[in-house]
Amino acid sequence: MARILVLYDSHDGHAGVLAHAIAEVVRERGYLADVRCASALLETFSLRAFDGAAVVAQSRLGRYPAGFVRFVRENAAALQRLRAWLFSECLEAASPRAPAPRDVERLQKQTGWRPYRVAHVAGSLRYRDAGLFDRLRLRLQARALGLSTDVTRNHDYTDWPKLRAIAREFAVQWTPGREAAPRAGPDELAAR
Repeated sequence: MARILVLYDSHDGHAGVLAHAIAEVVRERGYLADVRCASALLETFSLRAFDGAAVVAQSRLGRYPAGFVRFVRENAAALQRLRAWLFSECLEAASPRAPAPRDVERLQKQTGWRPYRVAHVAGSLRYRDAGLFDRLRLRLQARALGLSTDVTRNHDYTDWPKLRAIAREFAVQWTPGREAAPRAGPDELAAR
């Protein structure tokens, strides 16, 4: 039975929610799924025990959390060996008028890791959980993207059925007798 790592990191916690949803789909397929936060892992953590990996990270203004970038840089070769997919959570994926996110290109330059597949996933605007400065920054970003600027509540833009469908496509790689899906370009899997 395949053991799959579902690794995540986030600025506000939503990537962790996405990671648990992906792990649920992996478990439904009959595989073991281990969910871990990248920035909380010790340097002694090893990817050797895993057969595959889904990496879920939240990009804000084109940048991933520093602890996540450090983990990926230190483990790029192992992630490559695992045919790890990147589920990149970003607000740009929620906006029909936003340009294609460039966060993955920046991550590749910073770490040397080239994800096997990339899915841009619409994230959330967690105004109620943000401090004053972050709330203002999020509101400006939301306005530019045509998203809600109502700071009295949080907004979840994730298309959950689409996320689950992409997670099933991810999990099918470890089905005996099935070949892995061909490598896709960064914008071929958009969970909008």
